[in-house]
Amino acid sequence: MDLTSPLRSLAPTVDVDVLTVLAHTRTPLTGRAVARLAGRSVARVQAVLLRLTDEGLVDRQEAPPSHLFSLNRDHLLAQPVLLAVSAAARLKDLIRDDLATWEPPVVHASLFGSLARGQAHAGSHVDMLIIRLASIDADDPDWDDHQRALEAKVRRSSGNTLSLFVTTVGGLERAVMAGEAIVAEWRRDEVLLAGEPLVRILGPRVEDPDPPAASLGHGTAAAERTR
Repeated sequence: MDLTSPLRSLAPTVDVDVLTVLAHTRTPLTGRAVARLAGRSVARVQAVLLRLTDEGLVDRQEAPPSHLFSLNRDHLLAQPVLLAVSAAARLKDLIRDDLATWEPPVVHASLFGSLARGQAHAGSHVDMLIIRLASIDADDPDWDDHQRALEAKVRRSSGNTLSLFVTTVGGLERAVMAGEAIVAEWRRDEVLLAGEPLVRILGPRVEDPDPPAASLGHGTAAAERTR
């Protein structure tokens, strides 16, 4: 699924791009503004807006010398549109809900990469960092079951592959000490899903003005990508 513009998975058309723009705001927009945000030509967008207005899915109001357009959220087709464009947020909620059932709980779980940055497309992996308790063995069968079940759930619900990078607090800190480039990506992109934020585990970066209230510990090992 295209997680940046999920409606494109249903119909990769100008109509979908127009509806995606309108679904993400309640502020009426000019046709030119819709075209700019949709990355489409003004002429094609204007034609789509006029047709969708005729079908009642889009509202048009006079704003001389132009018109303003907005999604008619009372239309019977508006809710399916809104559900589709919220697919990425709903996928994050699905992962959060699944992680909440893990015993013992994770120390930290976060998204990074294209989904975290809002740039994921149909072929993108769902990249996720998990920090487990040091007392849990990497090949513990219960732990492995948790991971496999979540991978299957993400694949089934979105069509995208979940790529897990799993480590311990000690492993993470060793990755930092080794200067592994991916650590900067984890910190920059972090969309927290469960547990403590990275700043509480590793402490603040130089540019972080305020130190964390508490730390989970010191020392770590480079994360390994599972499967």
